[in-house]
Amino acid sequence: MAPTYLIHSYISLPAVRPDWEHFDILCAMGRHHRIVSERQTLSMVRSFADPIAMRLDGGGRQDLSDRALTNANAEADLREQFMAVPRHDLRNAWRLRARRRGF
Repeated sequence: MAPTYLIHSYISLPAVRPDWEHFDILCAMGRHHRIVSERQTLSMVRSFADPIAMRLDGGGRQDLSDRALTNANAEADLREQFMAVPRHDLRNAWRLRARRRGF
């Protein structure tokens, strides 16, 4: 026999990031009948949803920042490798000229 859940109250509000992008939905259920459309209840649930969305948004921004730093480091390495070839060629050319001139 399947269990019976006596849910009499249900509320859900969107968790919105600070840039107003929809992030997720915060839901609450209760066994007792409550009027969830009251202003006090809505503000209480919103007071839970907003900090959760901000906290999770901060984690996402950190991931983006980490990826940007990794990409910048990879670009710098490639640039350094690219510049090493002409530097090497120029040094060899200068050394060859110096030897020919007797330095």
